[in-house]
Amino acid sequence: MELRQSEPWGKYLESLGWQTETVDGCALRIRKVGPLGSIIKIQRPENLPLGKIEEIAKEHRTLFLRIEPSSESQARDLSANGYKVDSWPLNPTRTIFIDLKKSNNELLESFSKDTRQSIKKATKLNLSPIVYNPTSKDFEHALGIFYDLFKQTGHEKKFWIPSLKELRVKANAFKDSCYLILTFRIYEKLQPQTDLLPLSGAFILFHDGVGYYHHAASLHLGQLVKAPYLTLWESLKTANAQGYERMDLEGIFDPRFPSMFKKWVGFSTFKLKWGGQVIESPSPFTKIYNPIVKLLFKFS
Repeated sequence: MELRQSEPWGKYLESLGWQTETVDGCALRIRKVGPLGSIIKIQRPENLPLGKIEEIAKEHRTLFLRIEPSSESQARDLSANGYKVDSWPLNPTRTIFIDLKKSNNELLESFSKDTRQSIKKATKLNLSPIVYNPTSKDFEHALGIFYDLFKQTGHEKKFWIPSLKELRVKANAFKDSCYLILTFRIYEKLQPQTDLLPLSGAFILFHDGVGYYHHAASLHLGQLVKAPYLTLWESLKTANAQGYERMDLEGIFDPRFPSMFKKWVGFSTFKLKWGGQVIESPSPFTKIYNPIVKLLFKFS
């Protein structure tokens, strides 16, 4: 089951005003829009029972329904049933899977030469990754540190970022299937006093045998000393130690949607260095039920 079909993801969405109905293993995320009706989104379902989905859509007076299929066969079914291809994906449509059914040494050898050298350089510069989990007593403090990094990264790269409250709700929804990796530069002054300078971080979610490199952040200084390489390497080792089968790097630039993902080019170059498999998902589909909404979509 894909991350956004999972029960913990549904709990997270509840905090944002969405409710969930599940039919034949397919989770429909439904949000009421006052007296107008509702909107529905379905993201990467394993099964797609279109007849039952249509019944639920009518029951909730749905304005429009957006589906992000998980396979080309689902995409063909949607096209045959009146759904139109949409140019506004909610999920990354192109990503990288890293196979974790290897030893750490085998993984390391599968990376590009530049990646291996960057990991080595970061280690020599006295950088140290630390792993946190919501069950850790200092997780809340670590989450605050990560959010500061995340906020600065969003400001520098002009990315929208969720609130600290949303991150906290997401972490609590996934509980011990959520990990936070922070990479620090260690400055030792007088023993036993140690100063830690946070340079890079990653917010990782695990579900159904897969790790998701869900959010990442780094300072400009962190990039200079290769901290993001050490952070992702620690994320992969953590997933490997937990017995997960693969890591989804959660999105790279997709030339099918150049305006949507144009800001992703830089970190896509970074992710492509890790020896993974590039995976493309079908385009999203939308069915519009309300004529006024249909007119708005046409002009937008």
